[in-house]
Amino acid sequence: MVNQRLISAKSSQQGDSNMIPMINMVFLLLVFFMIAGHMRDIQDQGIELPVSENGAQAVEKTVTLQLTDKNELYLNGVKTSLEKLDLHLDSLIEANTLLALEADRRVQAVDLDKTLSILRKKGIFKITLYAQASSAK
Repeated sequence: MVNQRLISAKSSQQGDSNMIPMINMVFLLLVFFMIAGHMRDIQDQGIELPVSENGAQAVEKTVTLQLTDKNELYLNGVKTSLEKLDLHLDSLIEANTLLALEADRRVQAVDLDKTLSILRKKGIFKITLYAQASSAK
């Protein structure tokens, strides 16, 4: 009877000691992803992005243009208008600059086309249109 107690005590102790390296690895991975995770500064104007079925990752952006549902334009977080957009782009856009366009999903295509035509006139053809990834996967 004494031998069974020793055997059961040893087997329960051995099961707990096997969990310790796994717990250590989980905490190490948690710390790694918290430190190495990519964080980006979000300048939220209350824009609801449309949902993307593709879900491809975008390239790092250099200039951000946001179009709200009230047709307000924000260039790198600073409010501007369609008339002044041309002048503001002169100081920000260089050769081969990527422009990120975040348009609210409620924006009419006609209003978006006005903004895109200004960008075309400025010679900006590398435009990334941002969308939310769909949750139905």
